[in-house]
Amino acid sequence: DIKADLGIPTSIREAGVLEADFLAKVDRLAANAFDDQCTGANPRYPLIAELKQILLDTYYGRKFVEPFDNVAPAPVEAVIGGNAAMGQNDGAQQNTKKLKADRKMSHTVG
Repeated sequence: DIKADLGIPTSIREAGVLEADFLAKVDRLAANAFDDQCTGANPRYPLIAELKQILLDTYYGRKFVEPFDNVAPAPVEAVIGGNAAMGQNDGAQQNTKKLKADRKMSHTVG
């Protein structure tokens, strides 16, 4: 672990923040993180509950686990800007492939 190699605390708790103080403010921290202007630039918009879980995991030194890692993405059926009835439109097929690739990418990033 790089934190141990560098001799820095591996959690917020190890950094000396009291649990009662942290828990009293974690909801506000999560809401502030959600409202941060950079949050909208993430590949997937987080829920406040997910941000709170990340903060709790960070406080206790637990590794964050994506809550939806075991859920397969829904198949993309709709095609934007084309007539894709039974694959009769090559442009629509390309749009569908791009949407599927974008969806796959969004599940691997972040």
